[in-house]
Amino acid sequence: MKRFCTPQHLILLSASFVLLYFAALPLFLLILKSLSPENIESYQELLKQSNWIALLNTLKLCLITTSMTVVIGVPLAWLLHKTDLPKKSLWKSLFAIPYIIPPYIGAIAWIKLLNPNSGNLNLLLMQVFGLEKAPFNIYSLLGTSFILGLFFYSFIFLSCINALEKMDDALEEAARTCGASRLKTFKDITLPLLTPALASGMILVFMATAASFGVPALVAMPERIFVLTTKIYTHVLSYSGGISKASALAMVLMAVGFLGLWLSTLLLRNKRYTTLTGKFGKGDLIHLKKMKWPTVFGLSTVWFCLVALPLLTIVISSFLKVYGGELTLSNMSLAKYKYVLFGFSQTGKAFKNSLIFAVIASTLSVFIGAFVAYLKAKTQMKGRNLIDFFATLPYVTPGIVVAIALILTFSGNLGLNLYNTLWILIVAYTVKYISFAIRNTVAALEQVDTSLEEAGKTCGAGWLKVFFTILIPILKPTLIASWFLIFMPTFSELTMSILLVGPETETIGTLLFNLQNYDDPQSACVLATVIVCVILTANFTVKKLTQGKYGV
Repeated sequence: MKRFCTPQHLILLSASFVLLYFAALPLFLLILKSLSPENIESYQELLKQSNWIALLNTLKLCLITTSMTVVIGVPLAWLLHKTDLPKKSLWKSLFAIPYIIPPYIGAIAWIKLLNPNSGNLNLLLMQVFGLEKAPFNIYSLLGTSFILGLFFYSFIFLSCINALEKMDDALEEAARTCGASRLKTFKDITLPLLTPALASGMILVFMATAASFGVPALVAMPERIFVLTTKIYTHVLSYSGGISKASALAMVLMAVGFLGLWLSTLLLRNKRYTTLTGKFGKGDLIHLKKMKWPTVFGLSTVWFCLVALPLLTIVISSFLKVYGGELTLSNMSLAKYKYVLFGFSQTGKAFKNSLIFAVIASTLSVFIGAFVAYLKAKTQMKGRNLIDFFATLPYVTPGIVVAIALILTFSGNLGLNLYNTLWILIVAYTVKYISFAIRNTVAALEQVDTSLEEAGKTCGAGWLKVFFTILIPILKPTLIASWFLIFMPTFSELTMSILLVGPETETIGTLLFNLQNYDDPQSACVLATVIVCVILTANFTVKKLTQGKYGV
């Protein structure tokens, strides 16, 4: 018992307790609350046709989006790794940009382009081809899948290209030496070795799609097309037993997430994938020769359509004097920026809130995460893996479910009322993204030799002094990188914030959502441009600080 009273154990146990109290407890209470006798009737609501349709729409959305991301991501990864394409690292960064941009910003852009009544791209196609009706309608389930696919393909792309870079090229060289064609080599050697990374990416896409709120809310909900997240949102906003109905649907959404995990297990069952260690050369690169520059042109066109066009649409729209007017210099102005950034009081408040919440959440995540990471990587304390699991649980749980769990837990039920305060948002951001800090710090700590700690203790330093004077300086680059990696998604977070904001705690993400949905789409474009600039600046900073190890 005495050994648990040492400063080391007290600090580690305190960090673990805070994590369990704010991260794991709300999710378990949500499950218990939804199954309680007074709320069990809410499960009868699940039998209603509207809820079954929402579930079916969610599954359709997940399957279509996942298929689309594979079609885009795998060929891109193969092309960048297996050919002598120039500037590969630049292309990798350019195609990875959607990984760090919130998808709801893309929704705003594609609404501007493919609105059936006023979409710029629709109007252009109607004029060029003499069409009487717009060829595309973004307000549909297919339109929602299209937008999500253009962002989530980056999961597949990055998973596959990282796997290809680690793959032993000698295996493919051996197949080619034995006379196998490139197609047969890809089918029999490359694809089986790529399967774990591809399956992992597909599961990430499936679960991210099921958990997405912003895009379905902006694109599908106006046409009364609901998925589970938007159905939960409408229940929470209703006045008659809304939170109970939302809790029951939240359980279904969690089940969809577990379905994704089950599919991955089924896919990889009884299969073993191994590669030889080491590299035996640069591999059998495909020399494009005369096709090099046509390929570069084609790749540039694809990147422009997938990434640049929607971002440019938002930026250009934000400068127009007359929103929806002609694209001419005379119709360009900074007036909207002046109004939104300096004349609209809500912007300053929302920007300040988002900045404060993101900074505090990132700092808490890195601080608590460092202790939890030490517990996992450098101690033999019982239960350390369980604590790590509980830290990861909120990240793999859909954000809207985490938000409901926090509302139920911290609305005075346990003597702590955080609802409608800034603290519930900070708690939400921290528990959702703390696993980023823990994962990165564990990886860094595993590279630190224990002899450094032992040397400090030999010189008379206590554990706390060793931790802060020896380990923290070594971990500094990793901690800074983790801070920025958490700051980027929390600054623009929408899914949890839309349920947790109060009258004085509106964030930049919720303000943008409300402007686009109800008030002023052009002001939404201005805010979207600002958010993209902040995120790209943060990404550039973390990439510079870590010499390309983190960031895209």
